[in-house]
Amino acid sequence: MTNFEWKDLMFLNWQHLMYFLVAADTGNFTRASELLFITQSALTKAINNLESELGAPLFEKKGRNIKLTVYGESFYENVTAAAAELNSGVRKIHDMIDLKSGSISVSATYTMCAEYLPNIIRKYRRKYPDTDFSMRYEATSTILKQISEGAADVGLCGDYDDTEKKYAGIIRHRIQKEEVILIVPPRCRLAGTEYIEDLSILKDENFIINSNSNTGTNYVFNKMCAEAGFKPKIAFESHDDHTLIGLVSSGLGVAAIPDSPSLLVNKVSVLRFRENPPMRNQYLVYKKDRYMTPAVKAFIEFILEEAKAEEEREHLRENQE
Repeated sequence: MTNFEWKDLMFLNWQHLMYFLVAADTGNFTRASELLFITQSALTKAINNLESELGAPLFEKKGRNIKLTVYGESFYENVTAAAAELNSGVRKIHDMIDLKSGSISVSATYTMCAEYLPNIIRKYRRKYPDTDFSMRYEATSTILKQISEGAADVGLCGDYDDTEKKYAGIIRHRIQKEEVILIVPPRCRLAGTEYIEDLSILKDENFIINSNSNTGTNYVFNKMCAEAGFKPKIAFESHDDHTLIGLVSSGLGVAAIPDSPSLLVNKVSVLRFRENPPMRNQYLVYKKDRYMTPAVKAFIEFILEEAKAEEEREHLRENQE
């Protein structure tokens, strides 16, 4: 904008321009003054001053109402566009403030809380150091429930059947895979075996599973049993992974868990599959139609960028091997 142009606009009163828009939208000075919380005489005076500055009438009477003149219609289009641009600028500033100092609630599985999130958050806060995080360790089924109900902004969960109607409003992106291993008591007949061909070798054993429904590791475990051709004998159900591992360590059964350093702290023996090991997916999930703050949007984009970069690195490593 040249000096001549901005000097020409100095005489315009922005408040009077907003009065003009409200009067045009309502088509009635009485109604417009009520919406603006001013007297009708104050509104009329403001419009008269604006018309005087412009040198053209903006409204004409139509019974008890008003309507735009040809000058008013032309001016209305420009003022509406200017107001929209200004609103956009204000929103950008607010979004920048929110992005730098926003708050994000994350609900995640144990391994994601213990191993994945700390590293991701550390990287993210290099860019946005004032962002606050609240994290909760939950089972996959609980995470999905919290996302559906809006109790968490972002979820990091395991496998589940995304065709179920109750999950229709959830968007998911796979961000990593974890190998599923079997753990057996130290005195189990298979302790120290290290590798097995398939799960059928354990069909007569008692199994310990997580009690949190058919999601996460349970989802993968059930598929493993079905492919091996047997229905597992469930001896115990545990509410969390550490209790589950403790039960296995005590000799009460065997279990399937993700291959995670943070979990393998008790005295158990690990069995791996020699070929085509089963994998547990980990997903980034969030509610489809929920309003997201700029901070939440930026965090989701950051996770997806990191996942894509890691996938490319993994592909490169495989090619080098």
